[in-house]
Amino acid sequence: MSEKRTPPELEKFKERLEVLRKQKNLTQKQLAEDIEVSTTTISSYEKGYKSPSAAIVKKIAEKYDVSMDWLCGLSEKVQSADFKTYEDLFRQIINMHTVLGKHIKNNAGEDYNSFKIDVSPRTIYGVTESYWIRLSFIDEVFYTAISDYNTMTELFINRTISQDVYNLWLDGKMKELSKLALKDFGKSPFDDDDLPF
Repeated sequence: MSEKRTPPELEKFKERLEVLRKQKNLTQKQLAEDIEVSTTTISSYEKGYKSPSAAIVKKIAEKYDVSMDWLCGLSEKVQSADFKTYEDLFRQIINMHTVLGKHIKNNAGEDYNSFKIDVSPRTIYGVTESYWIRLSFIDEVFYTAISDYNTMTELFINRTISQDVYNLWLDGKMKELSKLALKDFGKSPFDDDDLPF
């Protein structure tokens, strides 16, 4: 019996659907419920056995704020940087941390709230060096969320808490942040009317 081969036009879709689902920390069942299809259908999409309709691709793109072109392999641009809630921004930082880094460190003692994401070690020409991405926040809500994330991640890494407890905390934090709009994030504490010019 021959193994089913994925048609070339579905190759990118199946890969990107699985990547998206895992980035969102969803099971196949949760994704299926979100877009109102069966778990078997999601499994078939991810294996490349079944082709989704344009309506399903659109539903996935809208639900998870990704471009249809990216899902179908027509573009490398995943989504716009149009963050609507603190959760959107928080997810982006966590994804960045997951892909690039090992640690998020608080730069204590500085004038402003900032963190560094460790993207090291990198060995170049036989020399191992540390590289960091620095993130600064003037927003107390977001700074606190990242501080809490850092604490919980360290507890999980050190096996002080289980994967289930960590995921439960992360889900709760996401729900909490999803209720807060980003409309005032990073705005100056001064109104334009307060400025002398």
